[in-house]
Amino acid sequence: MYKALLAACAAALLVVPTANASKHMLVGINDEADTLYGNPDVTFPILRRLHVQVLRVNLYWGGRFGVALERPLDPKNPRDPAYDWTLYDRTVNYAAQYGIKMLFSIYGTPGWANRHQGLNRPPIHFQDLQRFATAAARRYSGTFRGLDGRKLPKVRMWLAWNEPNNPIFLYPQYRKVKGRWRIQSARAYARICNVVYNGIHGTRIKGEKVGCGVTAPRGNDLPGSFRASVSPLVFLRACKQDGMRRFDVYAHHPYYGSKRETPSTKPHGHAVTLGNIGVLLRLIKKLYGPKHLWITEYAYQTNPPDRVFGVTPAKQALYLREAFARARRFGRIDITALHAGNVAQAQHAPTDGEVDVRNIFLGAEGTRYAQRECFVARLYRAGGLHHVLRLQCGDQCRAVNSEAGQLLHREFDEDRLVLGAEDLDLGHVRDLQQPRADVFHIVPKLALSESLRSDAVDDPEGVAELVVEVRTDHAGRQRIANIADAFPNAVPDLGNLLC
Repeated sequence: MYKALLAACAAALLVVPTANASKHMLVGINDEADTLYGNPDVTFPILRRLHVQVLRVNLYWGGRFGVALERPLDPKNPRDPAYDWTLYDRTVNYAAQYGIKMLFSIYGTPGWANRHQGLNRPPIHFQDLQRFATAAARRYSGTFRGLDGRKLPKVRMWLAWNEPNNPIFLYPQYRKVKGRWRIQSARAYARICNVVYNGIHGTRIKGEKVGCGVTAPRGNDLPGSFRASVSPLVFLRACKQDGMRRFDVYAHHPYYGSKRETPSTKPHGHAVTLGNIGVLLRLIKKLYGPKHLWITEYAYQTNPPDRVFGVTPAKQALYLREAFARARRFGRIDITALHAGNVAQAQHAPTDGEVDVRNIFLGAEGTRYAQRECFVARLYRAGGLHHVLRLQCGDQCRAVNSEAGQLLHREFDEDRLVLGAEDLDLGHVRDLQQPRADVFHIVPKLALSESLRSDAVDDPEGVAELVVEVRTDHAGRQRIANIADAFPNAVPDLGNLLC
């Protein structure tokens, strides 16, 4: 899947550094589908050919790939029997074998820590998260021995959560208190950042770097709306006001918003993209001093396959080269991570195996926005023999109503698709353990009947409504938008539901 982007990566290498450029900006990739739970024997040789220096993946505290699905008795101890680090041990071992530095994003609340409200709800007791961060830092200190007796490779770069100004990843965004709206996501995230920072630095392991923010590029700043979110500058100010004390670096995802935008285009409204990244750097300096910035996700889609937001492969190569050059011109941007597949090579390789972790730029291959037309067309074919998420008509050709109108070749709401109970058959959904936002990582609010806690749902009228976002709003995605991931055992043939 990375091969189509080799030309774009090669073009990005042709960058002339300026006098104030980051001399050791690391370039990497944000990809977990093919590294964390994919086939590493296939993926890592490709990453080495692409000269990837940093690999960013989520380190799930809870959820399907969570380390701590049960409450540990000794939560600071990486050997507590409640912890299962298998996936992450494998990933760091492969990364070390291929000379790639790891960047872990600690994300996702386990059910026992927030009364099973979902991955994107904060823990009830934030100290639980701090203790997990301590256990993670100790396990990947570089001196900890795995089950086979070998020392596990070290991890020195960490992120606290992912896009907390986006309700997909932290919910709720707002809360009404005494008649006034409060930015609840900033209030919760200030504590998330503080405890992850304290948990990792509390180990006193040298060289640890903790990034906070990890913000999405835009937000609507509309409390009370269907999908309320917070713009990145408003979010940062609110976090400071709510007590976010310290971090080593700030992180941001400056994705473009339209295929007409180049990396130098200044965005409309309150968005922060590469075109106006300086405003974020100035605000960080004003509030916290001259901290450095990690760009931990960035990408341009191509057309084909993305007809809505994609650009031609030639433009993608041109824009990635421009983005890489623009990031390097800011002396405080340290890491640039392309989202799975869009990888550029750093001009200045680190020496003696050491890197300046102040400078990183990451990006990814995943779809920033789901291909809406193809999504709807494939929804008609979903389900197969399992009758899960299947439209309730024999030939699956009946029109589906959304709140904005008819779907498939007609106008519809580009931000969401609402399927009522009459349109779904969930009668064969079994082994469903966490029925709320935990089930769909892409759904900030999933209104389902409590009857889903049983072994099966025999009455589709028991489902109030199912809300599925059509636009992914997150290039990294980690394959989150694939609905088959929500029902991995019940719906084995839904892997091609999304484009």
